[in-house]
Amino acid sequence: ALCFRAQAIVDNAGARVQWKDADGIDPCTATDEANEALVCKELARAFPRHAIIGEEASAKAGRVPALDERTPTWIVDPIDGTQNFVHGLPLSAVSIGLCVDGAPVLGVVYCPHLDE
Repeated sequence: ALCFRAQAIVDNAGARVQWKDADGIDPCTATDEANEALVCKELARAFPRHAIIGEEASAKAGRVPALDERTPTWIVDPIDGTQNFVHGLPLSAVSIGLCVDGAPVLGVVYCPHLDE
């Protein structure tokens, strides 16, 4: 259900782009940031003892935090395929994964453009 809520953000998005790298290869849009904020807020509310690693927050921090095997950890890519999104190609998704004991145990990928 959380991925479906992110669809509204994508549907109402503008693709204002900021680049995370000097080469202009790794974009970030306001939609990436809004989706990540929504997903992380809801995961933290539902699972207050879990850790969360978001792609955009990690990029801003300049590093990806290490997994703590003692803490279940959600990994969020708010728009997997931002390059496609920026160029208007309907080939992007909201990707959410869960690691337990340092290993992936769950993954959810939702493509709002195709409602799949």
